[in-house]
Amino acid sequence: MLDLTYSAMIQQIRPYFDATILKRGWDYYREGAVRRLEVESDTLVKATVAGSENYLVRLDLVNVHKFKCDCPYGDYCKHMAAVLFEAFKQMGLEPNQFLKPDRTFLSANKSARPLSVLQSEMELGIDELAARRSQKAAAALASSQALDGKAGVKANHAGDAKPAAPMKKPLIIEPQESGTVKEWQSYFEHKFEKYPAYSMQSIEEFLPKANKALLAFHTTWPSTLTYIYELQVALFIMKRADGLQAQMSQHYSHYAYQYREYFRHIADHCHIRLTQIIKEIDLEEAWRLYPHLLEETAAYLAEHAFPKLDSFMRWPSVYSLLWSSLLKVEAWMAKECSRLNRAIDESTAPATIKDALLVALLLFDVLAGMDESAIHRANKELSNKHSGLFFPFLQVLYASEEWDRLILWLNWMQPLVKTSGPLFLEPYLNYWQEASKRRELEKAWKDMISFLLPASFPYYSQFLVKHERYQEWADLNLLFYRSPLTINKDILKLVEAHDVRFLLPLYHFAIERSILEKNRSSYKMAVRLLKKLHQFYKRLKELDRWDRYIAQISTQFSRYRAFQEELRKGKLIV
Repeated sequence: MLDLTYSAMIQQIRPYFDATILKRGWDYYREGAVRRLEVESDTLVKATVAGSENYLVRLDLVNVHKFKCDCPYGDYCKHMAAVLFEAFKQMGLEPNQFLKPDRTFLSANKSARPLSVLQSEMELGIDELAARRSQKAAAALASSQALDGKAGVKANHAGDAKPAAPMKKPLIIEPQESGTVKEWQSYFEHKFEKYPAYSMQSIEEFLPKANKALLAFHTTWPSTLTYIYELQVALFIMKRADGLQAQMSQHYSHYAYQYREYFRHIADHCHIRLTQIIKEIDLEEAWRLYPHLLEETAAYLAEHAFPKLDSFMRWPSVYSLLWSSLLKVEAWMAKECSRLNRAIDESTAPATIKDALLVALLLFDVLAGMDESAIHRANKELSNKHSGLFFPFLQVLYASEEWDRLILWLNWMQPLVKTSGPLFLEPYLNYWQEASKRRELEKAWKDMISFLLPASFPYYSQFLVKHERYQEWADLNLLFYRSPLTINKDILKLVEAHDVRFLLPLYHFAIERSILEKNRSSYKMAVRLLKKLHQFYKRLKELDRWDRYIAQISTQFSRYRAFQEELRKGKLIV
């Protein structure tokens, strides 16, 4: 059995824990995150630690290699450290000596109470244990007084007889109109603390269950307060969804493809609802009547809007939405900027987290009108720039109708959009279209969609048709192998009415491509195109050219028996 002394603990357990991990575990311990500590035997301890999720920790003090925690960290983690601090406290040791050992203190080689004693005490219950300790303290006091015989001794030892205060669990009450964000969120956490994340059905049902359970308390509240409360529900659902995603990823990674759609649905729902709330809430009344709730909201957002996992929740957009509207108070913004700067300087997190913090900081530059400064800092400090990071900025500028500033960001983002894939192209081009309408930027728009080809093909094609540049339009479609059968019929009619010759190369190329596919359906498609081409040559009064062409096609592919049959069925040859 392990010798439960300070020296033994430090020599045999502490070396496995990184100093940063110990500090984080100490913070968890001090905040009361260790719950339901249980002793299974003389050397085994288990407890639940409340973090981003509730994690089960099991420690074998005889064999450190058997320490277990079901968090994603995968090594000696802060949750284990927090349980160690709590266990040391319960065993009569000083937890802070495990955090920062003091040689003088350790030289006393103080021993812990055996775990079996701790276990028996826990089984007694808090009240009975406190009473027994009180009785022992009183007996010790009486013995001391009898030996000393002096009146002053009673006063000197009176404090020793004070019974230990019983441990109290925090009181969880249903959300009240007079409540705080912290109280509301505590109830939300309590309500869904043990929500299962181990089946597709549970993930699918989470959103409706959470909405039903949590939106049942504010029906008679004032309108503005109702919106603030609903905002808290949406933020909690996003935060809890991150926790469920982490659990699913850890235990059921083979379901990753299926469950991501449910999480995206949750993300879209919350983003849409938060956008509606910002549109409908009376901002002036919210600032005047409920500033304390809004300031708490800013703190909650700071804590949860930068998850370490790749979240499906749209935290950057939500962060930008709330800070550019509901939380746009100069003092709060300055405080948040200071926090972000400290977090960036002190963070040991991966580059992706640092980038997220930096982009959040750039948002405040944008809100202050310092676009050039934000762009310079993004170029200099971001480790991985991609266009998706900056769409919240575009939305802020679009909502405030600051078109020149919007165009500045759109121009800067062009190379990023080019390499970011199709996901961000459509929203980017939609912002561009809106800005170009207000500033008559037709040439800039054309140059931009030309630069983004081939992804921007539909936009470039539409531009050419709008300006009746039909020859360029036909060349573009030929370049990208577009068949007339896949092109909008109304556009084909426009080009045909303007000059049918522009369409001839498209039809010739599409016909030969269809034939070379060598299957019956493609041959039928080729015949359809040939019939249309015949009409064009007839309108142009160039039937002799048509005759030479159909004869050449028939001869060139004479060995394609099925194709020859389709030509005869279509009465194109005899």
